[in-house]
Amino acid sequence: MPGLLAGSCCAPVWLLVVGIQVSGIVLTAGVWLLPASLLLLVATLVYVAGKITPAAL
Repeated sequence: MPGLLAGSCCAPVWLLVVGIQVSGIVLTAGVWLLPASLLLLVATLVYVAGKITPAAL
């Protein structure tokens, strides 16, 4: 029983079960994460562009 609880004998099965659930969550979250990442990218570019002084170029 301790080996089963530790996952030593059934590790591939646990990874498969958890992997399927996690991949479903990632695919669902991807709908929100892609636009959020693009928004953060543009915000970062605008922020950094505001910090650049043209005279230093």
